[in-house]
Amino acid sequence: MPTGWRVYRGNFFSIGVPPGFEVQPQGYPGSGGKFDELSLWNPALQVQFSVYSPQWNGEAIFMEVARVEVLKSRQEKTTGGVREIQLEIAAQDRSYLRFVVSRTKLNENTNTTFGIRIPHMKVYEQIKPTYVKWKASLEQFAD
Repeated sequence: MPTGWRVYRGNFFSIGVPPGFEVQPQGYPGSGGKFDELSLWNPALQVQFSVYSPQWNGEAIFMEVARVEVLKSRQEKTTGGVREIQLEIAAQDRSYLRFVVSRTKLNENTNTTFGIRIPHMKVYEQIKPTYVKWKASLEQFAD
């Protein structure tokens, strides 16, 4: 875990919480009141990181396109038993962009999904190193 980061523990995962980010569990609590989905919000940068890491397969809430959004692109490919879906979603009023990547290991029936919401690409370039470290801090647990 990078220095200065807190740790969030979900149902079957733990992940880092970078400084400046507020923890917002998402979805429905599972065993022990813990969640499979988490969003982190940075109010200063207007950036949101999201992760979905259930024990088994499923679909993240943040993969849904809201009524105030437009699906700009959707790509899907399967390689080596892993199905990957990439989404680019934009607010209709152009106030933000969202990028989502979902990977499902078909033979294991497991899924991990990451997302990021940014006000514009300039902020993405600024926050990208933190986002990459954040994704790498994910530790998944088995039952």
